[in-house]
Amino acid sequence: MCQHLAAIQIIAPAYYVSSMLGLQKDITVVNLVIKDVLPNIHRHMDDIGMPLQPLLTGPMLSMFVGVLPATTVARVFDVLFAFGTDVLLLASVAILQLGESKLLQTNGPSEFQKVGVVHFCESLWCTGLNTTADTM
Repeated sequence: MCQHLAAIQIIAPAYYVSSMLGLQKDITVVNLVIKDVLPNIHRHMDDIGMPLQPLLTGPMLSMFVGVLPATTVARVFDVLFAFGTDVLLLASVAILQLGESKLLQTNGPSEFQKVGVVHFCESLWCTGLNTTADTM
């Protein structure tokens, strides 16, 4: 257990402090990337009042453990250990990009979160990440 905590402190040192400054910074970066790369999603999230922070805090703090299937988490960890927390940002954007068409059909924050987290983490995006990870 101590080795796991030490690894986390090296990889994401500012995620697991009371201010969660590193996590807040990374979520802000994801928001800026979404604004540029996925403008329709960004606009829709603003329109329905879906803030990004509650959507990403859990998955990013857990490094997608318990959110994604174990094989997909293993791929995320492989790249995480090599390149750091930027992988968590990229994975977060990938979730939204792969689910864009269904996410744009949602009518409120709770529906957006359900579609984004439940449906895509169980099906479409996990398959997409496994395919994408082969090309990394």
